[in-house]
Amino acid sequence: MGIVHLAHDADLRLVALKVLRPELAADADFRRRFTREAEAAGRVARFCTAPVLEAGLDGDIAYLVTEYVDGPDLASVIGAQGPMNGANLEALAVGVATALAAIHQAGVVHGDLKPSNILLSAVGPRVIDFGIARLAGATDTTQSAVVMGTPPYMAPEQADGRPATAASDVFAWGGVMAYAGVGRPPFGTGPAPQVLYRVVHHVPRLDGLDEQLRPLVEQALDKDPARRPTAQQLLDRLLGRESATPALATRMVSDSWTPLMPAREAPPARRLRVAPVVAVALALLVTAGTLAAWRPWDRPTTARPRTSTTTTVTATVTTAPPATAAPSPTGEQPARPAGDGKALAESDTFVTNAYDTSVPVHVRILSLERKGD
Repeated sequence: MGIVHLAHDADLRLVALKVLRPELAADADFRRRFTREAEAAGRVARFCTAPVLEAGLDGDIAYLVTEYVDGPDLASVIGAQGPMNGANLEALAVGVATALAAIHQAGVVHGDLKPSNILLSAVGPRVIDFGIARLAGATDTTQSAVVMGTPPYMAPEQADGRPATAASDVFAWGGVMAYAGVGRPPFGTGPAPQVLYRVVHHVPRLDGLDEQLRPLVEQALDKDPARRPTAQQLLDRLLGRESATPALATRMVSDSWTPLMPAREAPPARRLRVAPVVAVALALLVTAGTLAAWRPWDRPTTARPRTSTTTTVTATVTTAPPATAAPSPTGEQPARPAGDGKALAESDTFVTNAYDTSVPVHVRILSLERKGD
C-alpha cells in the first residue's frame, strides 16, 4: 500500500510514518473512506497495539503516524528461532487477543492479522496496521478476496469474497497462534487457491500445539463465524476470568513476557536508549536477584508445589550523587531520599540518556523483602 519510514516527532520521539501510494490518495472515494477509517483507528485504545498518533491528507499524500515499536515481527522470530512455548506463547495469545478486543471496541476490523503484523517489543507483542487492509479494499470493488488478506490466515468467509468482520479477525488469531506454537500455518502453504480451498474445506492441522491452548484455537478456527468466540471471550477464557479488562491483560502480558530478539546488531536508528530511571531499575533487578515469571493463567495445585522466589526492592534514585552535591545558596544540605537513612547498599553510577549524554545517578537500596522458598 505504500512505504513506512522511521521518523521522529517534534519531541524527537521515534514514530512510524506510513505514506500510502499517491494513486490511492488521488481517488475521491478513497479520500472519504480514509478520513473515516483513520478517525476510527485513532480511537483504538493503546492496549497491546501500536496506536495511531496522527493521520491526514497532505495534497495527494495520505499518511498515518503510529507509535514506533522497537522489535522484530513474529514471522522473523519464528523463522529464526522456531516455535514458541510456555509463558511466552501464552503471553502472545493474551496480548494479541487484548489488541483485537481494543480494536473491535473502537468499531474497527483489522482485516489482515498475520505474523508479520505482530511486533515483539521488550514488554510484549504489539499489533500493527489495523484497518489498513480495509482501506486498500475500499478503492477497487473488482479486486479479488486474495488481495484483501493473507491466504493462510484468511477466514472462510473472506475466501468466499465476503468482507472481513470481527469474527474474521478471531479466525486469524487462531491461525497466528497455531503458527507461533508449531511453526507452520494450520492450513499449510503453497499457491493461494490451494491454501484458500483448504481454509474453506479442510480441518486445521494443530498437532504439536500446546494442549492448554489448542481447544480455544480450534474454536477460533470454526468455519462458521457465529460459532467463534469474540475477542473479549478469548481474553476472558485465556485469563480464567468472567470479564478481563484490556488494561489488566496488558499488565499481565508485560509482567510475564521475556523479550525475544534475534541475535543481530540493531541499526543505529533502532538502537534502544534507556532513560536513567529505567536503566537504574534494570540494574536493581539484576542486583536484587532472579525474579520469578508471573503466569497469572497458571492455577496452582497441590500436585505441583510452587518453588518460585519473589524479591521486592524499594530504592530511591537521584540524578546527582549526594556525596558530591554542593550545599544550596541558603546553606541547607541537599535533600536526601526518604527513609531511615540506613541503606543496605548504595552506589554512584552513570547511565546514557536518549541524547547520548552520560548522566550521573546515585542508587540507594533501602529495603529488600524476600517471599517464597
